[in-house]
Amino acid sequence: MQLRFLLPAIVGLATVALAPSGAAQGAPDAARPFVPFVSGGASLASRLPDAGGMHVELGVIRTLGHGFSLRLEAARHVYDEVGLAPCLIQDSARCYQTLDRKVSAGIVSAAYDHPAWRGSVYLIGGAGVYGSRRVATRYPSCDVAGPCDNATYTLEMRATQPGVNGGIGAQMPVGRVSLFTDVRVHYMFRTSPSGGPSNDYFLLPFTVGLRL
Repeated sequence: MQLRFLLPAIVGLATVALAPSGAAQGAPDAARPFVPFVSGGASLASRLPDAGGMHVELGVIRTLGHGFSLRLEAARHVYDEVGLAPCLIQDSARCYQTLDRKVSAGIVSAAYDHPAWRGSVYLIGGAGVYGSRRVATRYPSCDVAGPCDNATYTLEMRATQPGVNGGIGAQMPVGRVSLFTDVRVHYMFRTSPSGGPSNDYFLLPFTVGLRL
């Protein structure tokens, strides 16, 4: 997992959050009703599998005034392939050795900005729909007392689940755009689609982005 994105996010949040609010200039996007943005960074996933990866988002912020806004975003999370405990995932024919996950999401969140230093800190939370695609893989192998199997097998598991998110962030103007960074926790609820129940899981993205 590429944790080099984590330190800038933490430093940015701490710098703005600890600055005296008396020097605040207010939220720089307050005069614009619609503000597009792009963002990305490192991400962690937990619960089958626990893995590190990356994410990207794009969307639009609708400013409502008095520090409140709505954020509509489309997100894509891609996580590393990780090893599985023996036969943790299996079918009638074989046990699988590794698993990777990709998640696509559509999310609506509300945020409240509080002026601080040259920009603002904000709280954000909302809900969305998360489409998870997990692929388990069995690679070529030889049994100690048996023949070799030179084929590679995959087992695909898909689920569409509702989820919620919440976190904290900070933003400041940089020329004609605004730089922002935030940390959020996403939780996906367990569902029972056709083919068997899905697992609930968490995503923890560390984000750096631009409000354009």
